[in-house]
Amino acid sequence: MGILEELYYGNIQPIEEKPTVSSRCDKLELLVRKNRGHLYDTLTPAQIALFERYLEATGEYIDAKEQLAFASGFCLAVKIMAEVMATDGIPSIDD
Repeated sequence: MGILEELYYGNIQPIEEKPTVSSRCDKLELLVRKNRGHLYDTLTPAQIALFERYLEATGEYIDAKEQLAFASGFCLAVKIMAEVMATDGIPSIDD
């Protein structure tokens, strides 16, 4: 069964695929958590509530941007695939 059939029949769940996190991402996540903790220590309860609403809106924005980036990347991959399929043979750097 090909990749398209696997996707069509639901055997592949792209949204569940977790990319491998790099050590850079691990370090950045640690920094974010550390700074958030320091920030919470300095805020009043009203400011914490406002900050949490900000974080929620930011998370939704990031999710929307990720969806757009995924769709854009997918469309680009399809265009590349279509161009390759339109050639008579395998493209070469010598051509």
